[in-house]
Amino acid sequence: QELKKSGHGYAIDQIKDGLHVCARSIISIQSEDGPISLESPIFSTLGLKGVENETQTFVRFNYLVTKSIKEKTFRQLNFPKYMTHKKMLSRWLHKRLSHYFVQASKKNTYDIKLSTIVTNSGMNFHKQITNTRAQIISTLNELAKNEVLEKYEFINLCEGQRKNKVTDVKFQLFPHDSFVNDVVKAH
Repeated sequence: QELKKSGHGYAIDQIKDGLHVCARSIISIQSEDGPISLESPIFSTLGLKGVENETQTFVRFNYLVTKSIKEKTFRQLNFPKYMTHKKMLSRWLHKRLSHYFVQASKKNTYDIKLSTIVTNSGMNFHKQITNTRAQIISTLNELAKNEVLEKYEFINLCEGQRKNKVTDVKFQLFPHDSFVNDVVKAH
């Protein structure tokens, strides 16, 4: 019902399918230096009882999720605002800002490159970098409209010899007061 309120509702069967996918999916984590690794399902236990709309569900989260909840080490996210975004890339970037931009204030900006967004968000890289930049700008406009960003600026980064050959774009993001308040409340 929470998802339906924000225009992102799913049928009960779709939700059940999603729960089963999570229960069968494995998270694999390895330390950078190699000697520590962990593999665990997203849900260590999934129980469903009932039929159709009368289903009761029991989920036991992965150990790391449970530990983070108990120790309050997770990052909060303004979920109603997050769900107002129509674009998946907007939701991805909003979540990234909420998790990593903990020093958000009117004085601080968040800098991110186009290449980082493409690599980490899973978005498609267009043959023309200007098309990828346009897609990201559309996302930034949505974040500004939804009061996550006050504004943004970007600089085209060019190859050493060819000053007209854009190889990447650096975006400087200025947080909206509303987002800054969310970050302060969350910590």
